[in-house]
Amino acid sequence: MNKTMRVITGVQNQRDVEIETGREYIVQPLNPQKLKNRGRHCLVLDFVPRSGSNANDIVAKVRYIDNNRIGRAELSDLIPV
Repeated sequence: MNKTMRVITGVQNQRDVEIETGREYIVQPLNPQKLKNRGRHCLVLDFVPRSGSNANDIVAKVRYIDNNRIGRAELSDLIPV
């Protein structure tokens, strides 16, 4: 069963992305100083709450294609391939 989430972010630079589990995305943050994982391809596995914070604060659980490891990525940082 695929889950879909629509993300609208940014004040100056806006990004409207519909994120669906099972699809491939690229980590591309709007903030140019945010370099961690930039340009990496990943597969979205699920949507999970951020560790140690409010249950409404959601991040994507992803599997990075280059090394097959599981990690988390901000929803606003993902763009479709």
